[in-house]
Amino acid sequence: MTCDPNLLTRASSCLRCLTEQQLFVVRTYLLCQWAQRAANIGTPDAPSVSDITVASNQTNVVVTWVNGASMGSMNEIWKSTDGTNFSLFASVGGGISSHADTTGMVNGNIWYYKVRACNGTNCSAFTSVVSASYNYTSPNVASISFPTLIRAFGAFSALGLVALTSVSLPALKSIESDMQFGGSSSLATISFPNLIFLSIGGLNIIDCTGCALNAASVNQILARGVASNLIGVGYDFELAGGTNAAPSGQGVADKATLQGQGNIVNSN
Repeated sequence: MTCDPNLLTRASSCLRCLTEQQLFVVRTYLLCQWAQRAANIGTPDAPSVSDITVASNQTNVVVTWVNGASMGSMNEIWKSTDGTNFSLFASVGGGISSHADTTGMVNGNIWYYKVRACNGTNCSAFTSVVSASYNYTSPNVASISFPTLIRAFGAFSALGLVALTSVSLPALKSIESDMQFGGSSSLATISFPNLIFLSIGGLNIIDCTGCALNAASVNQILARGVASNLIGVGYDFELAGGTNAAPSGQGVADKATLQGQGNIVNSN
């Protein structure tokens, strides 16, 4: 750094005119300015687009993210069991963009993850939160809403919940086994617009028998089945009984497509 000698001379003359108390104020101000600049040096860009990969399962949850243009020296993976209280779970090199949690989920678990990049104590903002469940069974509530849930390992169950009226899983991409809502007689809306049905083998059932699904929900379930290309898998869509709406419009065509692929579709 270079300085104008004339400016330095004038500054020196000015400082000689200050009292000790004024000099203390100047020193304090300059120290605060220096500390503020030091805190901002080396702060990396935040990672983005966090996900839980298709290869994950309840014993090996693989979290992925995209590093920023200015990467840190390390990435921190933070974990929570309630989506609110997070703690540092693992640290990996700044150029790494995935980490596997092999601690193993137990029945009813939902695990939440977020990631940030760090240079020493200078850390970026966190990625969005992503989560996975294993054999989740809902209490008898009016609404099930998990906006960060990416993958459901094992069954996702809300059987016979008379209070249940809506299910919202906007980020859900896959289920490993079953989604069971049968007998929930007030269940009117189900929304999982990004769902792709995956299975580890055997029968994969979407059970809404005896519910009260509106036409939009029935049609969405069928549309997600078609989008998932479930040829020859033997998936079972139980949408009959109760006051479930019948498929309509594109839903009628999607039902026929799924049945033509060898899947079971029962609807009103």
